[in-house]
Amino acid sequence: MGAVYRAVDTRLDRLVAIKLLPEAFVADPERLARFEREAKALAALDHPGIVRIYSLEAIDRDDGEGPLTFLVMELVEGETLEEEIPSDGLSLERFFELAASIAETVGAAHRRGIVHRDLKPANIMVTPDGGIKILDFGLAKWALSGAELDEPDEEAPTRTRHELTAENQIVGTGPYMSPEQIRSQPLDARSDIFSLGVVLYEMLAAERPFTGESSIDLISSILRQEPRDLAELRPEVPKSLRRLIERCLAKDPRDRFDSVSELARELRAVATAADEPDEPDGSDQAAQAAEESVEPGGRELDSRAVAVLPFTNLSGTEEAGVLATGLHNDVLTELSRIPGLTVISRTSVMAYEASAKPATSIGRELRVGTIVEGTVQSAGNRVRLTAQLIDAAEDAQRWAERYDRELSTETLFDLQSEVTERIVDSLQSELAPTLELPRAKPRTQDMEAYRLTTLGRVQHERRTESGCRRAIEHFESAVERDPDYAPAWAGLGEALAIAVWYRYLEADDRLERAEKAARRAVELDPESAEAHCALATCFGAVRNGPAAMRELETAVELQPSYWDAHNRLSYLNHLHGNARQALEGAERSVELNPLSPEAVSNLS
Repeated sequence: MGAVYRAVDTRLDRLVAIKLLPEAFVADPERLARFEREAKALAALDHPGIVRIYSLEAIDRDDGEGPLTFLVMELVEGETLEEEIPSDGLSLERFFELAASIAETVGAAHRRGIVHRDLKPANIMVTPDGGIKILDFGLAKWALSGAELDEPDEEAPTRTRHELTAENQIVGTGPYMSPEQIRSQPLDARSDIFSLGVVLYEMLAAERPFTGESSIDLISSILRQEPRDLAELRPEVPKSLRRLIERCLAKDPRDRFDSVSELARELRAVATAADEPDEPDGSDQAAQAAEESVEPGGRELDSRAVAVLPFTNLSGTEEAGVLATGLHNDVLTELSRIPGLTVISRTSVMAYEASAKPATSIGRELRVGTIVEGTVQSAGNRVRLTAQLIDAAEDAQRWAERYDRELSTETLFDLQSEVTERIVDSLQSELAPTLELPRAKPRTQDMEAYRLTTLGRVQHERRTESGCRRAIEHFESAVERDPDYAPAWAGLGEALAIAVWYRYLEADDRLERAEKAARRAVELDPESAEAHCALATCFGAVRNGPAAMRELETAVELQPSYWDAHNRLSYLNHLHGNARQALEGAERSVELNPLSPEAVSNLS
């Protein structure tokens, strides 16, 4: 991909690396423009595990043959991972020191929409301080086109197909390429996961999982053969780690991890679990399961207590980020309406947005037995949602699903209903067998109204003056676009009332407007707990405690896991001298939102 030189930046007096781009890049304006876009994206990553790009330069040649184009990059000292691996493989301790860091670094690039396409030990540097640096994004590409989400079909835009196939060549390094890379198919993050699986295997075995005397033999090995069992080469490798690597090396991308962040969490979990390489006998296994299913207070983790972690935006775009937030909110709301479940609030689960903690740790900290993880990827008129349910006590996946849809508001509401039903189905034996799920209603046909309402909720959650003001603006714009959208009216009523209550804004006519908005939300959707809670906030702002309590009681009945309604109702019961009800409500609020200072202080 070019020649690399060690050089001195004479202006800043520092050592750098200069990467001279090949003439093919410079001669093709479209290819050079694409490379420049990707270089800018990488320059913006600013991740300690990714080599930094300082600048992209071009100077005229003396021979007049066209500009000399090159990257000025961070000079990384150390040795490659290829040089670091001894003949008998890395020790387990050293493996775990490096593996999760590598995965987390690749995940940082994926979150910006960058697929590396050439992960291999020679492109991973181990620095003198024991850290890692991933090099050579020369083959990296955006993974944001519609065809990246699904198999291209005849109706896919010609431009998209051309972008994916214009080069008409296989790119990558043979032994580390994924099956879809060999077939020149569209690539997404899971291609890098396959390559990373090859690297992880080689770190332990000191040999590659796929080999061949010729390139044809090598390709056949990758496409059709299973690698030699790591247990034969390294018996001390824990079974959970062997299974993890086997999943990375699955031939079908759908059978691999959905994201590198998920892989990194699993690596951390395996590292801390210290599994034995052989299958434990029944008594040991039972003892281990019992130990893992008890949280520090001595209570067993209840599988009916659920934490839905923030959905990961794989596309890295603002649009996909709003979709991920909106779907996460929607799924939380629908689950919160189901009797018998304890659903942790968004406020608490947001603390784990970028966390690499294993499921067992999250389960103990939030006191939940079930964890839901998801990813969202969108491009054009396509959206993909993946979701998996994890048993937090055993750190075991109970199910995983992928949903591919055309993008519309109706699609989003269908997705949240399907995911909710799938979660409840898996817990049905522990809930009422004949439980009928509340069905999510298609509330708007306007995607922009949906987007504005999602942004308004995010701003309102901050409870700052600027957040409240921006939330009001978003909600007002949403109801202008769709006057029949109940969540937007509820958000507007809540935001206006809170802004006055917190004295961010003068009362003027705002409390009257707030109550009208909240009543309009209740009128449009009498079963919306958010609408009743917004109306309660309006009553609270004018000190009408009894009316506020009635609305909050309705909200709690409609949505049993609505922490804010429990918290406010507890506070009002306390003011009215209802000590027992106040304490019960405060305890329930903390159970639903354990990381909220507001809930904990109210309980105190």
